[in-house]
Amino acid sequence: MTLRIEYPQGHMDIYFDKFFPASKGQIRKLSKVVLLDDRYRFDREFWGSVTQWMEDEIRRACDEEQALRRYISKAYDVWSENKHLADDKKTPAGIPLNAQEIKHARSLAKENRKEINSMLSDVKKKQYKVKRLRGNIDFIKKEVLEDDQG
Repeated sequence: MTLRIEYPQGHMDIYFDKFFPASKGQIRKLSKVVLLDDRYRFDREFWGSVTQWMEDEIRRACDEEQALRRYISKAYDVWSENKHLADDKKTPAGIPLNAQEIKHARSLAKENRKEINSMLSDVKKKQYKVKRLRGNIDFIKKEVLEDDQG
């Protein structure tokens, strides 16, 4: 979502996916800048659409987090299998592995672990984004919209 704010000296484009989540100070500044454009001066629907966009982003981030968690679970199974092959130096059927196969299993386990760590980092980023967006919604409802009424 993009917002174009027009004022006598020019205009400003705000790209929501880049701007949010934002700090309380940034939202306060945005609310003041929005007031410069007469189209949004007392428009509660505008802030409603902003919070709706954030709620949609929260849902999307939660869905992506769940998908990542499912993939992590599968990747962990693959990592565990490769790790056991390398550690036990034999297949689950008890057939010994040669040095090259052990080295390959260790290499795969290492790569699997890197992939899992990367996905876990992505999960944390999504959780942080959701937390910040929820805080942004609360702040807009409490501070920006309350100021608008007063």
